Amino acid sequence: MINLDKIAEELFNKIRGRYPKITIGDEESTITNVPEKARFFDFDFSNGKKVNVTIDEKELVILYNNDLITDATESVKNNWYGFMKELRQFAKKRMLNFDTRDITKTNLDKRDYDYLSQKNRPGENQMSESKLYGTSKTSFQDVGNAKIIVKHNEAVDFENPAGRTQRIHSIYVESGDGERYKYPFKHLNGARAMAQHVSEGGNQYDSFGKHIVSLSEELSKLRTFKTYMNRSSVMAEGLAGYMDIVNNRIDTVKETVHKLQRNAYYKEAMENFQETVMEEVPEDIASNWIDELTIRQFNEDLKGVFPYIYSLVKEGTKSIELGPDDLFVEDEKEKDER
Repeated sequence: MINLDKIAEELFNKIRGRYPKITIGDEESTITNVPEKARFFDFDFSNGKKVNVTIDEKELVILYNNDLITDATESVKNNWYGFMKELRQFAKKRMLNFDTRDITKTNLDKRDYDYLSQKNRPGENQMSESKLYGTSKTSFQDVGNAKIIVKHNEAVDFENPAGRTQRIHSIYVESGDGERYKYPFKHLNGARAMAQHVSEGGNQYDSFGKHIVSLSEELSKLRTFKTYMNRSSVMAEGLAGYMDIVNNRIDTVKETVHKLQRNAYYKEAMENFQETVMEEVPEDIASNWIDELTIRQFNEDLKGVFPYIYSLVKEGTKSIELGPDDLFVEDEKEKDER
């Protein structure tokens, strides 16, 4: 069965890597900023000349004006033909038919009208830039009136749809006024959540900004712990039982950071936000965990994850208050055992 959502996201990344100014619409012909829901892709080829790509369960179609490359230089023509070839191969690999249509034709079908009319609807906003674009060494992403700037330590692999998410040296978040913050972790989704916060008037150093950073920090430390436990030749039996809650927490943090990029969820989270203080781990428990995690030499980096695990363990093993009836039942059990 064809996974059209996955194909849509891959197609978006492929087009965006070559043509940054792209607008996408869903199957209802509504502008969206969710690439996996995209079924229509509208982008500038050159000098304001538009190209439209549509997909469904059966085919990938390119809609363009036959005058697109009229009077174009040889390099521009080669670029266009190369792009067409790439999309044909893209469609073939995903078991989709490939077709091209002239958008100046007189016999437009319903789907052509649906999409082309969408482009001319008054009052519609262009999509917020939802994916990375840029040069071979720097990527950008617009989030509201804020921006993410990603510096790469090697050239971006344009052939790889995920190329701009790799080889990251540092990430910055810039406000609409030009104030720039270095995000302390190489965590794109965390930086995106921060950009959403900055776009709404916040900054990295206010209470909610610190909360977003703390989520990235927690995720980093829990992942470090998980990697160590998976790779260690001698599993720390006492801590192995905590892996389920660690894995669940990793999933929860990832989901929360992802949701914070959405305007509605962000505003709700801001309204309900309460600062929390990470509890100190008792010395005897920390010493016990160090002993269990020590094979020849303890990895001191792991100690930073202890407060998070301690918090998770306490949450999962809260004491249950016993009433008189419960104590009576326990007393009867003791009598029976005798």
